[in-house]
Amino acid sequence: MVLVAAWLAAPMAVAAATPPPADGADKPGPTAEQREKMKALRQEQRQAIQPLRKQLKTQVDELLVLLDKDASDSQLSAKLDEIRKTRKTIDDLQAKFMEQEAALLTVRQRAEMAVRMGDRQNKPPREGRPGGRSRSCGKPAPEGR
Repeated sequence: MVLVAAWLAAPMAVAAATPPPADGADKPGPTAEQREKMKALRQEQRQAIQPLRKQLKTQVDELLVLLDKDASDSQLSAKLDEIRKTRKTIDDLQAKFMEQEAALLTVRQRAEMAVRMGDRQNKPPREGRPGGRSRSCGKPAPEGR
């Protein structure tokens, strides 16, 4: 939800200073030029975030080792702080790229996209898909629920 808010709050000055593309910007969805720019931004985002995700996985693995070794609370706390900082860096980068992507779109396109994103968020997740797990991380729910 935070990322949607960041995406909606794209700098209006940038959007206002950028004239709408002539090839059908009033149509739903981005134009071909916008799609190309968005594709380049997504590639840049993947390149920026991929090493951070690997770092996060390493940190979580290190936390598991610390737990197995019955590490002290201060060691666990320090590792948890590292993990939190890495996650925050990833979140900040994702928000930055969403703002850049939103700045490529007209206000109408952003509004239509927000409605579509909201519709997707209000639908229940499907089993077997990312986000489709139960709260118990894939374990069947106890009887009676």
